[in-house]
Amino acid sequence: MVSRWLDNIKCLVEFLKSITLETMMDMKNDPRALAVAYIEAVGQKQFDRVAELLHPTVEFLTSGRSIRGVPAYVDALRRLAPIIVRNDVQTTIVDGSDVAVLYDFVTDTPAGTVPTIEWITVDAGLIRTSRLIFHKEHWPAAVGELTRRSGGAK
Repeated sequence: MVSRWLDNIKCLVEFLKSITLETMMDMKNDPRALAVAYIEAVGQKQFDRVAELLHPTVEFLTSGRSIRGVPAYVDALRRLAPIIVRNDVQTTIVDGSDVAVLYDFVTDTPAGTVPTIEWITVDAGLIRTSRLIFHKEHWPAAVGELTRRSGGAK
């Protein structure tokens, strides 16, 4: 009885491993799946996972500001962690290797939910470029709360 149960568990583990591998292969071939996985990983504060999805020469662009390279970009995301509650993906638009992800960046600050668009370009199955566009009206309240929670450092 126990032996059969252990065999079933082993089969289940192998099955789950195969799903993970398939999912990863899908993301390499499916820009939409990669972009959504990235947005969700940021929203879940899975920054090591985010790093795995980024091209080594990733470039992040927003409001005249640019961040280049995986370590610098992931570090910037980690600094936002104190205010991130989650990201709620609303829709995606795909054109070849470009994906526009429309989502709500949900915070627990006075800013609340910030409507956001990320225009992501995929290269070799990894995110090469991210251009962020977001509703700036309430962003100062989010930054103020982030500064307070971080002890005054942005």
